[in-house]
Amino acid sequence: MKAPLFFSALGLAGFLSLADSSQAEEPVWTHELFMEAQPNQELSRWLKAGDGQSTLEESGLVLDTMDGDAIYWRIEGQENDGDWDGNRPSTIEFRARAREIGNGLEAAGQVVASDGLKYYAFNIGDSEWHTYRIILSGGQARIYTDGDLSSEETINGVAFPEDRRANLIYFGDGGGSVGGITEWKVFRWTNDGAFEP
Repeated sequence: MKAPLFFSALGLAGFLSLADSSQAEEPVWTHELFMEAQPNQELSRWLKAGDGQSTLEESGLVLDTMDGDAIYWRIEGQENDGDWDGNRPSTIEFRARAREIGNGLEAAGQVVASDGLKYYAFNIGDSEWHTYRIILSGGQARIYTDGDLSSEETINGVAFPEDRRANLIYFGDGGGSVGGITEWKVFRWTNDGAFEP
């Protein structure tokens, strides 16, 4: 005897809800920047470093270091009255692109997160817009592009010298092998878990 269609439909709906429950949990973001103002105007804890240009355009926040002056926006760790705590499993997500890379440099800008012992740097070198998610946990960072789990890259981080340890997060151009023009649409994070896309 065939089950009535009503029960079959309920069975299918139950199966589909179980399938949906396997989707990745989305984080509740501690802070989100939507680049409608300079970062320190959206949230006063953002600190600007460097003399490069930080301007607002229709595309979002534009950081320009083509003249050689670095610029980045950072939030310090809680020990310095900031909100960032990289000692806890954390998730960072941002949408960005490199408009122009300086001559002979690896990338136009980067995102750097640290846990007090090591820092993890992710370069922005693609001229196409992408949404990146960085998962910081267990002494390494995993990076995903546009929600694609197969795009995972792992960064083991670089240890700070003992006298220069820091717990912070920043985006932009801190100097070194990066420089150019980057565009940023969204930047957000939470220290309340490591959430895969």
